[in-house]
Amino acid sequence: MRYDTDFLYLKSGGIFLETSKLELLLAGTRIIPSVNSAEGLKCVLTKTSLPCVMLKLGDINTLPKIIRLIHQYGRKAVVHQDSIKGLARDRTSIDFLSRLGADAVVTMKPQCVRWIKEEEMLSILGLFLIDTNALATGIQSINESRPDAGLVMPMTIPGSIYEAILRQIRVPLLAGGLGMEEALVTAALDNGALAAAVTKPALWQTIGS
Repeated sequence: MRYDTDFLYLKSGGIFLETSKLELLLAGTRIIPSVNSAEGLKCVLTKTSLPCVMLKLGDINTLPKIIRLIHQYGRKAVVHQDSIKGLARDRTSIDFLSRLGADAVVTMKPQCVRWIKEEEMLSILGLFLIDTNALATGIQSINESRPDAGLVMPMTIPGSIYEAILRQIRVPLLAGGLGMEEALVTAALDNGALAAAVTKPALWQTIGS
């Protein structure tokens, strides 16, 4: 058995014995709606009860209004750092997100994880798994920066890769990217992802409900 400050994890079965910060954010659902348009944001806020929203739209001028709107609907705002126009990958941007009240931040930069955690936001480190080198580097980055969760992309990687990652890290794993069909999303969840970030509204209802 391995111990982490946020949860206990059984290596053999991948069982969390205490509630992690991520599970509190998810509030029992395994779908994170990922929105890249105003129409998508309206849909998730008015037609679903999903507890959090991953933001991949807007810029530094519109982001404050978007986060306020999400909070007005009683949801949590997960900001994808690289997808917001004008938002750099530096400490100043993390401070900016904290002031806006972002609940979680997805970053591709391991150095940002520490700053996100210092601002008491939930930190999610994204990994693009394009080859075996990226896989090894990603696992190392997670273990060194210790985010609250990792986000593997694309979610369509084989089950054996999920198994290899989960065997070597100490944080929960999310999946995102290329989840165009229900079968692809459910496969990622069955392979060990705690939740999946999904852009297609139809899947928010069928899987997330």
